[in-house]
Amino acid sequence: LFGLWNADWSGRPLEVHQVPTAWGRVSAAVRWHGKNPALLWDVEPWLGATDGESSPVVSAPGLSHRWAATGWSGEALLEDP
Repeated sequence: LFGLWNADWSGRPLEVHQVPTAWGRVSAAVRWHGKNPALLWDVEPWLGATDGESSPVVSAPGLSHRWAATGWSGEALLEDP
């Protein structure tokens, strides 16, 4: 998610909806808590794409090079924009 980030976007909310990916359709949003971005995501898996035992690894290198999480949905407050 958000592999590229323009510094001019910092402090502004951003949303994407139903973006097709290898895992399924992804919706995500960036909100701001002071200078720190908060990332929210939800992956709607493709029909038959998962047996329930595996889930995607989510990262946002444009927002934080160090952060990654595993899950179909979640939220995280990132510390290094």
